[in-house]
Amino acid sequence: MIFLDDDSDNKPFIKKIKSRLSFGNDISTIGITDIINNAIGYGFWLYIASILSVRDYGEINYFIALGGIISSICLIGSYNSMVVLLAKNVKIHTSLISISLIIGICSSIVFSLITGSIELGFLIIGYIVMNLTIAEITGKKLFHNYFRYIILSKIFFVVLSIILFHIIGIKGIILGIALSSLIFLVHIIKILLTEKVDFRILWKERKFILTNFITSSFDAAAGNLDKIIIFPVLGLISLGNYQFGLQIAGLLMLLPNIIFKYTLPTDSQGFSNKRIKQALVATITIFTTMFILLAPVIIQAIIPKYSQAIPIIQIAALSAIPNTINYMILSSYLGRQRYRVTLTHSIIYTSTLIICIVSLGSIMADIGLAISFTLAQCSVTIYYTALHLRSKTNVER
Repeated sequence: MIFLDDDSDNKPFIKKIKSRLSFGNDISTIGITDIINNAIGYGFWLYIASILSVRDYGEINYFIALGGIISSICLIGSYNSMVVLLAKNVKIHTSLISISLIIGICSSIVFSLITGSIELGFLIIGYIVMNLTIAEITGKKLFHNYFRYIILSKIFFVVLSIILFHIIGIKGIILGIALSSLIFLVHIIKILLTEKVDFRILWKERKFILTNFITSSFDAAAGNLDKIIIFPVLGLISLGNYQFGLQIAGLLMLLPNIIFKYTLPTDSQGFSNKRIKQALVATITIFTTMFILLAPVIIQAIIPKYSQAIPIIQIAALSAIPNTINYMILSSYLGRQRYRVTLTHSIIYTSTLIICIVSLGSIMADIGLAISFTLAQCSVTIYYTALHLRSKTNVER
């Protein structure tokens, strides 16, 4: 298995896993937080999907995707830059927070005026503040703060979204997401009031930040541009089915996301995570097989109106295996600040996804969209495999 790092100690693997998963340790805190967070989130979106039409569900996700792209660009690569550099005790967070907030506030005003949607403006600011906070506390390994902020914001998200939905309709859900994200503003204000802003560090690390900015922009496009394209090409109903399918299949990425939050800062500090990464890929392969077999029964029993999304769910679920491999390799490269590799990763994924959506989506409709998503993940895995084989050949020579 290709994971770019080697175990650096002789500690038995089982004991190593137990020590890292024991209650109160970093990885267990991340895991418990993300499990609770995703359980609440998935429960909420299943409820919303059950009471909304497929069209309205597609419209909500269109605006969420738009907010995600804009906010990610405003972050100028802050997330990965902060996680990696703070783990190395480089105090870059205050300058990145300051610049991101200024850009974000200006952008939220502009796009609110362009779209006539105040909710979108709030959503942009909310996403920026949330990601800045998570990056700062992850980089500093303040994982108990991570637990408090994530769970509290998710509870507010559900309560506010449901209340506002019954008052002003589907726009209330978008506003609920935005307002719940602003709970992270308390932490950001505290940082800006108590810690010094030093732009000299920003200039010193400009190459790494610029690469992360380009990479995160491509990632945001890859994660959201598909929804922006699907809306005018195939309509909101196709978008609703597609997004529902991806959200259900996304359950398989819960564990890889947890592990990635742990491996990125530890990879940055030079610790080995190879055995954990290999065990994760094997686990996800088993889970994916079971998920594909059980998905039709579960969807028909819970939300039968989305039965047309079952093939989408099954095809998208296959992407979990290459996606997990990509996540773990990306963690290694980000930890080593390998700029070009991570940038190429994002370019390959984004370009493959967009090309496949436009071509396969127009030919095969919803099924083509799911195939496009899976092929995009596989294209990145092929890239990493070719990169590994080339480096191995060079070593042998």
